[in-house]
Amino acid sequence: MMNENPEIASAWKGRILMHIEAQESKHPERKVGDIEPSIKEKAINKKLFKERIYDIVTEIGMGVSLPSNNKQYKIRVKIGDAYDVTSAFPKEAKPGYNRWSERFEPSENKSVY
Repeated sequence: MMNENPEIASAWKGRILMHIEAQESKHPERKVGDIEPSIKEKAINKKLFKERIYDIVTEIGMGVSLPSNNKQYKIRVKIGDAYDVTSAFPKEAKPGYNRWSERFEPSENKSVY
């Protein structure tokens, strides 16, 4: 499905590799964008918007090229109402690099996706 319809790949059940860019900010902003109507229409036609139960296993390895060379970061992964947060301090912190190596317990979630 991902190869045939990359625009609706969020329905893919598997690992997600994300590239995140960050900037130093006194007041971080949260941004959410709407799905383009044509993409949503394709997903509705394929009956992808159904309530489903799924399991999430969150694993956070490391952050590289971090914006501040002397900070220790916490990572929060949130999907719907479920979320996981790394411990207060990474296992290793070097300039521009933090390593957490944390794997969270699987959680069962119910959502429309």
